[in-house]
Amino acid sequence: MPDPVHVWRAVWVTGAGLRIWDMRGAENIAMHNVTLPEGADALDGLDTLTSDSDDARPTVVCGYVGAKPSPVPCPPLATPLRRETIIATPILRQQEPPVISGGAEIAIAGYLEAHPKFDGVIVTVAEQTLWSHISAGEVVSMMAFETPRLAAALNASYRPGPAFDAALSDTQTRPERIAAHLAQARTGESGQELAHLIGAEIAAARPYWLGQLVTVLADDSAGEPYAAALRTQGAMIESAALTPYFLAGCATIVNG
Repeated sequence: MPDPVHVWRAVWVTGAGLRIWDMRGAENIAMHNVTLPEGADALDGLDTLTSDSDDARPTVVCGYVGAKPSPVPCPPLATPLRRETIIATPILRQQEPPVISGGAEIAIAGYLEAHPKFDGVIVTVAEQTLWSHISAGEVVSMMAFETPRLAAALNASYRPGPAFDAALSDTQTRPERIAAHLAQARTGESGQELAHLIGAEIAAARPYWLGQLVTVLADDSAGEPYAAALRTQGAMIESAALTPYFLAGCATIVNG
């Protein structure tokens, strides 16, 4: 086994640009965001960042659509695209219904490395919510939802309590009324827009959580409303922070 890379960088390509972690071994020493011009290629953006220095750190780039996607079902990690010091990992793509993993596959890989016998569903909450059915170490199928982006557009926040449970149940029972429920929540100032959004998502994702062990990977408090919503349905839930597993997945790649 090769010696671990001591100094390297992890990058997640997002809709807003690049999230960059400067790493020393397994330790995150700095994190920052970089906005790219509209239409700019992520790898070209990285070249620009390092062009004025002798920076030769290996850089793992995740969520990059320029690397040939891996068709599901497949393991979460595939052979990366290499360009000098840049290691671009393929995203996962599902044909029907059409879904791409957008970088979340790296967090899934990190989680499975720590829990190799896991069989169930992993929900990653980032720019989108990705539900991934895992069996025998492979991603078997995926569902994606725009709930986090919609919540951000509506400035919706998690407000736990009986009102959250009631709003969740209303939209889960009648998801076709979500637009009306959102309007009523804003007009009535209940502040339960997020409950309605997650209620619709939970209803659509029922085949993924019913009778399954579900692990929610999310940073800060983003996973709390999902865990709370699933518990109201009696689902088997575990929760963990997303970024440590993402960086663990990146470490596996850079040291591979």
